[in-house]
Amino acid sequence: MTNVTPIRADMEYATAILARADLKVALDAASKVIEKRNYTPILANVRLMACGDRLFVTGTDLDVFVQTAVACEAIDRRLDVTVPLGILHELVRKSKAPTVTLTAPPREAIDAMQPKRDAEGNPISRAEKIVVTAKVGGSAIEMQALPSSDFPAGNSDADEHSFKLSATVLAGSLDLVAFAISKEETRYYLNGVYMHHSDTGGAGELAFVATDGHRFAKKTVPAPKRSAGMPDIIVPRKTVDIARKLMAQERGEVFVSTDGSWIRLGFGDMVITSKLIDGDFPDYNRVIPLGNDKPATFNCEAMASAIADVTAISSERGRAVKIELSPDSCRLSVKSPDNGSASADIACTTACDAFQIGFNATYLDSFINVVGEFGDEIELTFSDAGGPAVVRGRSPSWTGVLMPMRV
Repeated sequence: MTNVTPIRADMEYATAILARADLKVALDAASKVIEKRNYTPILANVRLMACGDRLFVTGTDLDVFVQTAVACEAIDRRLDVTVPLGILHELVRKSKAPTVTLTAPPREAIDAMQPKRDAEGNPISRAEKIVVTAKVGGSAIEMQALPSSDFPAGNSDADEHSFKLSATVLAGSLDLVAFAISKEETRYYLNGVYMHHSDTGGAGELAFVATDGHRFAKKTVPAPKRSAGMPDIIVPRKTVDIARKLMAQERGEVFVSTDGSWIRLGFGDMVITSKLIDGDFPDYNRVIPLGNDKPATFNCEAMASAIADVTAISSERGRAVKIELSPDSCRLSVKSPDNGSASADIACTTACDAFQIGFNATYLDSFINVVGEFGDEIELTFSDAGGPAVVRGRSPSWTGVLMPMRV
């Protein structure tokens, strides 16, 4: 099957031949979960496991598992080993050869190469070195491997509640709330997207919510069949980021399943399995103002440009921008104790009397970027200078809330 010279002539080797482009996709996916600086050798490796006519490539950081099934031209079902992601990824990424040939000791041989142990479990012999060869075009590398028996096992019982959802809908919903996920580790229950089923007005919906205490975002979609009764879950920020990236080009359906402690997302040839955040998300309905009565509508591009202009004068992180409203006019301004002041006038549609309020410029800009995904206008509805603003765009299924700052 291959002309790669075995390391040991006395051993029968397992081989897999597969398209280099397909393997690169799988390694790209694994690289999104494996930490670059990893002090645990097995967590720097990907597991290569044959099953039928496919090679399953898996990477993990213990909390998130990403697995991709790669079709093979030929494969030995005894192939099951782990290899360093960085070495194999670099070889596959740089080569332009059409195929990759992997040659490794079969699983039973690897098991026999492990150290012998006494009755108390102490090693009484040394482990033999496991070597996997990868050949791409005219290049071949030998990688020191680790046994797959040392590779962490993900949760296989996360299918208690399951349903299907369009990948475009799921990825799009996560995109519209992920910016508001908190990075403050002390409030760990805010470090993800709260996902739950609700019966709003008798019509079921699936809600995606995130907040960092300063920003709040909620996106709802019609409840998929079988989603009723699912547990309320908090999907960690890293899992959300990985899922958004890997689903970006997917146009099919995602199989979503959860048992309340883990979540599994299956789409295309990939499966993401992740631990969930163990905590209670706060009652977010209490942070959405109901009495705001001062709406003002702005062009997203004009407002973003004005914010960039006036904040250029200040190097302070979290700098505040003041919004001064009067009927159908708006002025944005920033004052810097070291550099002076800057202001910009932009058009707006409002019936507000003279009114002013301040916001963190970076937070306000993040809302403009999100609302700009589904329209060219952003609406801010105010109550008073000390109250939060309700943020909306052209999508009735999305709502934001932004806390004010003193200016």
